[in-house]
Amino acid sequence: MSAIDDELQNWFDLLEEMQKAAKKINSDTKNDLGDFSQQEVAKLLPTDLAKQTFQQQMSADLTVSDDDLSNSKTFADLLETAHNHLTSFVLGVFQSIAGDLGSPKAFAARLTNAVYTTDTIRQGLISSLKADMRRQWFPGRTGGKLAALGSQLVDPENKVSDSVTFVSTVDPRSMAKGKSKR
Repeated sequence: MSAIDDELQNWFDLLEEMQKAAKKINSDTKNDLGDFSQQEVAKLLPTDLAKQTFQQQMSADLTVSDDDLSNSKTFADLLETAHNHLTSFVLGVFQSIAGDLGSPKAFAARLTNAVYTTDTIRQGLISSLKADMRRQWFPGRTGGKLAALGSQLVDPENKVSDSVTFVSTVDPRSMAKGKSKR
């Protein structure tokens, strides 16, 4: 396992630590990590005492400032504010699998079909993402992201940044219940 994979896994580990801390403070904390990531910070931590308790419980893993709490709508936003954006870690895996040593910005602008040119490279990317991410993100609650990402990787107009954003987005609960995207 590479350091890049460890960094992506760590993002989810930190989100789980936030969830554990929030559960100790508020029984309305969702059990599903994807659902929790979309819960509003202000609703789960409505008082100064709740916020201070949360900060204290997180202090061993992550420094969460008062501004981080005030400026974050959801817990996913909070983690991105206090730590880093999930997309940056997902992009790191995309870039690592491709063996590209250039700038992340330039790599993100490349077309996926020019980067992931063989089934072996594409399957390596998918395997890494499945191992590193929680199921609500990838392969998604219904597993539908697997086929969709496979199609994106060979699409002559799809950019790496499009696929990174797609993979980094939690599948909504309604998708798991079979509701249409439309």
